[in-house]
Amino acid sequence: MTKRPIPKRMKVFSDTSKEVFSGVRFKVFQWEQQVFDGSVMTYEVAKRNDAVTVLAVREGNIVLVKEQQPHWHTEIITTPGGLVDEGEDIFQAAQRELKEETGYTYKDWYLIDAALVAPGV
Repeated sequence: MTKRPIPKRMKVFSDTSKEVFSGVRFKVFQWEQQVFDGSVMTYEVAKRNDAVTVLAVREGNIVLVKEQQPHWHTEIITTPGGLVDEGEDIFQAAQRELKEETGYTYKDWYLIDAALVAPGV
């Protein structure tokens, strides 16, 4: 298993991109690219750490959590998950997030899917 299983035929972003900003949660990259009419445009993408969502099953039931964030008006019911910390692979992050949010640990893990949320990210 690779550290970051990117779907086939997907490119993270241009090989010629340069980091132009690094913040607390995001890094911004820019690159120039020739478009269909022959002109050149500057493109950019904001990148953050990958995220994981855990679909945990316990005694035949899917494990869900009630989550509340300071900027939300109500709590929501969702699957456990969160951002991958620096130096973690996706399985370590999934295990950590599940334990933090539910107290559960599992010995058997399976990757169901890996997806890019937005093109170029």
